Amino acid sequence: MDTQAIIMGGGFLLWGAVYLMGIRLGFKEKTFAIPWIAMCTNFSWEFLFAFVFNKSHPGLHPQAQFYSSLLLLAIDAVLIYLFVRYWRSDFPESVSEKWFLPYFLFGLLSCGGVVYYVTVEFQDWNGAYSAFGENVLTSALFLTMFLRRNSLLGQSLYIALAKMFGTILASISTWMFMPESKLLFFSYFLIFFLDALYTVLIYRKCKEEGVNPWKRF
Repeated sequence: MDTQAIIMGGGFLLWGAVYLMGIRLGFKEKTFAIPWIAMCTNFSWEFLFAFVFNKSHPGLHPQAQFYSSLLLLAIDAVLIYLFVRYWRSDFPESVSEKWFLPYFLFGLLSCGGVVYYVTVEFQDWNGAYSAFGENVLTSALFLTMFLRRNSLLGQSLYIALAKMFGTILASISTWMFMPESKLLFFSYFLIFFLDALYTVLIYRKCKEEGVNPWKRF
């Protein structure tokens, strides 16, 4: 196994930990731990590159990535279930329940359309540009979720750290594969800045609420 594959595998494991810790906290605190638009884009990316682009452009991804996408799809499905069950924990009372399902489906289809057409428009068959564009969005959404909730609900320092270091590893492995892309290079640093800020805010909130950040899982 080459160095790039090892680094990419480490990033996959850390991102998997983000999802699993988010599921645990979601069930424990009766909320959703991953911003819902991020869930929609993650699910769309994994589905499209496992079942659509991998078939239209065979051989682009190793078989191991196909199986990892299936695993992440299953985890994403649990995250979406948590959102559907506990969406009210993070939505204002003014949002009517009768509009929730159309709102959710519109978001899921919209995210899928964006991922699909970005891939086709930029011939991004390995998914790097759509993945890091999605990652920038996800990092920004974690920040806005924290600021909106103004609490630790569904969030922890471990989730923040696993997301940050998982993306650092993914950035390094992608840079090794596509060192010429200035857009991706900018994305790496933008994501790191947003993730580092989110991590600091979570740590400070733990201290403010008298919570040991290393004991909150």
